[in-house]
Amino acid sequence: MPLPDNWIQRERLHHDETYQDPPPSTVAGRNRLIGLADTDDAHYIYDLPATASFGAVARAFRVGSHGAMSYGSDPDETVERVARKLDVIEGIASGRVVFADAAGFKVRFDRPVSADDYHLIEALFPEDEMMQAGLEAYVSEWSGEGHPLESLKGSDLLHLWWD
Repeated sequence: MPLPDNWIQRERLHHDETYQDPPPSTVAGRNRLIGLADTDDAHYIYDLPATASFGAVARAFRVGSHGAMSYGSDPDETVERVARKLDVIEGIASGRVVFADAAGFKVRFDRPVSADDYHLIEALFPEDEMMQAGLEAYVSEWSGEGHPLESLKGSDLLHLWWD
């Protein structure tokens, strides 16, 4: 799926540069993210409209499709499931996407996630969907008490990840 025309691929990144947030856009009404599209040979800085929704970014970069292969799920269904969850999350807590590829997604929220907002986000990830929905890192660090997303409370970063 080609990216929208007004999503501009900028500089190519070295692998170690993908672990930091991208620099902010110097153009009003635009955001930058680190992304790897289907046709890319490496991660790049992308410049896109600030109005691009979390779900639109997830769909464009096929977020979750890598995990679908690992878990025997349909890649298109997984991408759409993740995108719908991210659109709901954006309605709860606004922010900007800083990373997107088939195996990961990071969003920096405009403010730390409140306890009330956390409960709304947690409800989007029932136990039977956690791994398909990208909670691998949260589950692997989970103590078994409460919900794996508990560390999201008070944080400004959501990091979905499929290994």
